[in-house]
Amino acid sequence: MKLIVSQGRLGTIESAPFESVERKGLGHPDSIADMVAESFSSVYSRSGRRVFGSVPNHWVDKVVLEGAVSTCAFGSYTIERPITAHLFGKVTRSVGDQSVDVDHMFDAVVRDIIGSTIKDRQIDQYVESTVHNTQGMAADHPPGFYRPSTVGDLPADDPRSHGSNDAVIATGYAPLSVAERLTLGLERILTGELIQSQFPAIGTDVKVLTTRLGDSYDVLVCVPVVPDRVASHDQYRAELDALRPAVTLAAETALRALAGRRASLCINLNTKDRGESAYLAPFGSSLGKGDIGVVGRGNRYNGLISPARSMNLEAVSGKNPLHHAGKLYNAVADILARRIYAELGVENTTTIVARNGDPLGDPATVAIDVAARHAPAPAILRAMVERELSRLREYSEAFVASDPTERFRNPDVALLPI
Repeated sequence: MKLIVSQGRLGTIESAPFESVERKGLGHPDSIADMVAESFSSVYSRSGRRVFGSVPNHWVDKVVLEGAVSTCAFGSYTIERPITAHLFGKVTRSVGDQSVDVDHMFDAVVRDIIGSTIKDRQIDQYVESTVHNTQGMAADHPPGFYRPSTVGDLPADDPRSHGSNDAVIATGYAPLSVAERLTLGLERILTGELIQSQFPAIGTDVKVLTTRLGDSYDVLVCVPVVPDRVASHDQYRAELDALRPAVTLAAETALRALAGRRASLCINLNTKDRGESAYLAPFGSSLGKGDIGVVGRGNRYNGLISPARSMNLEAVSGKNPLHHAGKLYNAVADILARRIYAELGVENTTTIVARNGDPLGDPATVAIDVAARHAPAPAILRAMVERELSRLREYSEAFVASDPTERFRNPDVALLPI
């Protein structure tokens, strides 16, 4: 492993004159797709361990949610074609003569995740699912990789015994900026139980986009309204007018705590509304009006989309927790960055580069950029890197055991203790 330590290449985020941050909310189709893929991988992995003693090979980071065909107006909506969840991936369907009911498992996961992210219970009757399984065989895997004849063909249940499945760049950084924490906190409030119960007409497919220019924060909030909960455009506007003070107070309180009184704030709500236009969405999600959800198009591993930061396009959700480097290394990079900040007090960006086939415990390169006048000693940083890489089995276990919906709600809680 090559360790590269640099000083201030990216600078401190708070000193940058401009920053933009986005978070797609709990009920956004892309968010739901991520949670479905990750939940299926976790359920499938636990089932494999229970039945076979190990996790059969699978790779399901291509879940696509096809939104419903619908017609909606103030006071009502009709569903003309249901939501269809598609699993595109490679899944081991049997070990020898013992089969795994992948189709039933996927359908159950889809309904569970949609039920935990969309509060309108009517949605369940408008959901279908289908599995497109490609158990491709190639020279880089043994014949039993996706078609094992016996339990002995299953992979070792420890990532340290595997090589990286792919060439990967993984990134993490710490700490989160004020804009990032503000964005994350606002989405959590808007999709949380208190606001959702106080405003039953709004859905969970919210989006929060924060732009910082110096000490000025401009926050855009997009909130869907369920059409059969508002009988007219006037009632729609009244619902948003009632919501606006709650959003403003939450943002002002959070910003004051994070940045002090020097910062200024502007809140914008549903800016697309013009004339009689309105953000109406059956079930409170654009999934109910034909939008598509795709794994990897939503928030990054830390729950945010932050173009001002070093970030990658790796889809973590649905990847195999035993040997997919794009999953394990993103978690390692995230926790490494947090540890460096927590223990050494320096803002940093940590990047892990893996070559396919290399031992997972020994990636090709780890690059750490610290925003500090004096960089920590390389020996100290190397010890921290090696410690996290030695915990790969713990990372794998945490992915299998954790609840993807809870991890979505609380991405600022590390996967493992730091």
